[in-house]
Amino acid sequence: MVRKKKAGPAGGSKPSASALALVQQGLNFHQQGQLDLAQDCYESALREAPRHAETIQLLGIVHYQRKDLPRAAEFIGQALALEPDQPVYLCNLGLVLREQGQLGRAIESYERAIALRPGYALAHSNRGAALQEQGQLDEAMVSYANAIRSAPNFSEAHCNLGAALQEAGQLHAALASYERALQIDPGYARAHTFKASVLLRLGDYPEGWALYEWRLKAADLALAQRHFVRPRWSGVEPVVGKTLLLHAEQGLGDTIQFCRYAKLLTDQGAQVVLQVQPALQKLLSGLAGVSAVVPQKAPLPSYDYHCPLMSLPLAFKTTVATIPSPGKYLWADPTRVAQWGALLGPKRRPRVGLVWAGGLRPDQADLRATNARRNIALSEFGLLADLDCELFSLQKGPAAEQELLALQASQWSGASKIANHSERLVDFADTAALIENLDLVISVDTSTAHLTAALGKPVWLLNRFDSCWRWLRDRNDSPWYESMRIYRQPEIGNWTAVMTQVAADLGRWAQ
Repeated sequence: MVRKKKAGPAGGSKPSASALALVQQGLNFHQQGQLDLAQDCYESALREAPRHAETIQLLGIVHYQRKDLPRAAEFIGQALALEPDQPVYLCNLGLVLREQGQLGRAIESYERAIALRPGYALAHSNRGAALQEQGQLDEAMVSYANAIRSAPNFSEAHCNLGAALQEAGQLHAALASYERALQIDPGYARAHTFKASVLLRLGDYPEGWALYEWRLKAADLALAQRHFVRPRWSGVEPVVGKTLLLHAEQGLGDTIQFCRYAKLLTDQGAQVVLQVQPALQKLLSGLAGVSAVVPQKAPLPSYDYHCPLMSLPLAFKTTVATIPSPGKYLWADPTRVAQWGALLGPKRRPRVGLVWAGGLRPDQADLRATNARRNIALSEFGLLADLDCELFSLQKGPAAEQELLALQASQWSGASKIANHSERLVDFADTAALIENLDLVISVDTSTAHLTAALGKPVWLLNRFDSCWRWLRDRNDSPWYESMRIYRQPEIGNWTAVMTQVAADLGRWAQ
C-alpha cells in the first residue's frame, strides 16, 4: 500500500520544504517496516501542514498495517475529503473496507478509483478480490482479467485469478495462472503456496509438500516463519537420543491431523515435545510418542531440533499410499467419558453429533470467505430432525451457538430436538469424551471432524465444492482417516443436495 505520490497542494495548502522532508523520511521508515518511526515523521509533518492529504492517508496506511481499521478508515477518509479524486486513496480505502467486511462499499470505492483511472490494475484486482469474497466468481474473474490486461506482468492479479479458478473447480487452469505469476515473480510465496494446495488436492504429494514449505514465507497468509534457537529438522538429521520440538502453526484441525507423526519420530529413537494450542493440551497429553505437551506461549523445555507439524509429511516423504495412522490414534479420558455417559443417561436411540460452523477468522479476509463457504445454516439440518436419532450439538463459538438459540426461540421444531451441552465443553478433552458417547458425528470441515476421525469414531464430513486440499478430489473416503465418509457439494453453495443425501443415508443407518 505504501506508494509515493508527488507532493503538492492539498486542500488549498502547500506544505513547506521541511514538512515534505519529514514525509519523505517517514516514507523511508515506512518502506522498511518501521511503523512507529514512520508515524512520528508523518505526525510531525502534519503539525507543519495539517491539511496535507498525502500525509494524512499515509497515517491511515500505518493504522491499516496495525489492524486498527477504524482509525485507518478515518484518516484515509479525511484525505479523500481534501482530495476526493485521488484513485490511490480510494483504492486504499477499499482495502480497509474489505477488511472490515464492508464488501459493497469496498467495491464502490474501487470502482470510483477505476472511473478516475481506467487502467488502474491494482484497483481492478482488489475489486475482484472483494467480488470473489461476495461469491461473484464470474465477475471477479473479469476484474482480474482487466487487471492483467492493464498490467500483463502483475503477478498478484495472476495469482488472484488462479484462486478464483481454483474455487470454481478449474484446477488445471488455476495451476496455469499460478505458474504465470511465478514466471513473473519466482519468489512469490503466496503463489507457490496456492499452487501447492492444488497439487496436493490432485494427489501429487512429492511436489506438493515441497512447494507447501513456501507457506512459511507468505506473510500475507499469517503463517510467517517463527524463530527458534535450535536448528530445524529436515528429515535427514539423525534423531536417536535427540529431543525434537514439534509445533502447531495453523488451525486446531491441522494440529489434530498432523500430530500423528510424533510416533514416527519416537520409533526412530527421538524424544518428542509437542507445542500446541491451549485447547488441545489435555487431549494430546496422551498421544503416543510424546513425552511432553506444552501450550503455545509457555516456556519451552530444552530441545535439539524443531519442526512445524505441517512440514512433517515432507520430512517423511509422505505419499497418498504411505499416510501414517489412518485409524484411531487419539483416546478420550475414561473418567470424562464415564461422566458424560452418566449425564446423558441410558441410550434409547442412535446418538448423532452435529457441527455446522467452523471458527471465525475476522482478521483474515481470504480465510473469512472460505469459512463462510464451508459453514451451513443450521436450518439446513431440519431434514434430520424427524429421523429416529438423538441429536447433539458439538458446536462451539458464540455465533453458531446463538444461531441454535435463535432457532429454538423461533419455535423451529428441529432446533428443539438438538441437545445442547456446549457450556460443558471447556476444551477438546471434553469434546472427545462426549464424542465417545455418540455413535456418529456429522460435521462441516472443521476441527471436530478431525477429532472424531482421530478417535476412530464414524464421521460424515459435509464438504464444500472448493474442497480443502487434504480431502483430495472425487473421493467419498479419506486416506487420512479410515472412519470418515465425505459428502461433497455438487456445485458451489448447494448444501440442500448434500443434506438430502445425508438424511437419506442417516435414515437407513439409524435402522
